Amino acid sequence: MSFSQNVKQEICSSLPESRHCRIAFLLGITIMIADIGMDEYGMMRILYHSENEAVIRICFTLLRKTIRIIPDVQIRWGKTFTYRLLVKGEDAAGVLEMLKMDASDRRINSLLCERECCRRSLISGAFLSGGSVSDPRSSYHLEIVCDRAETAQDLKGIIGSFDIESRIHERKHNFVVY
Repeated sequence: MSFSQNVKQEICSSLPESRHCRIAFLLGITIMIADIGMDEYGMMRILYHSENEAVIRICFTLLRKTIRIIPDVQIRWGKTFTYRLLVKGEDAAGVLEMLKMDASDRRINSLLCERECCRRSLISGAFLSGGSVSDPRSSYHLEIVCDRAETAQDLKGIIGSFDIESRIHERKHNFVVY
């Protein structure tokens, strides 16, 4: 198992205890792997999708324990397994309200990141969903790959709040915070 996988496994084994940190953790996952929009019937929907079963399992647990929503679970087979959670209708609107997100804009609301513990939780959720880290015994390198420039900018700002300098690099139509 790689060092990055070990770190992610450790994150999965220690979910935040407090509700506010769980919400921030879920926000970190949502900005990275959720498609937010309307379904074919005009109902609000949030579709979480990942090839990493652990991410979807954590997301399911956070939705169930924090908001008391049980999303639809789907497993798709293509070249690899893709795991999906679907939240729709009033439940999706409730999730967006809790995360202080607008359906058309996946920006991070600073109200959810006022506490240091919540900023840590948000970064953990984002890292779990789209990050990697190399073993510090060799040359240390951490990166989080975002599909939107705004998400990368928001993460860079949150990481900067810990007096850690980070940068953004565009790579293959993605934005890498490192």
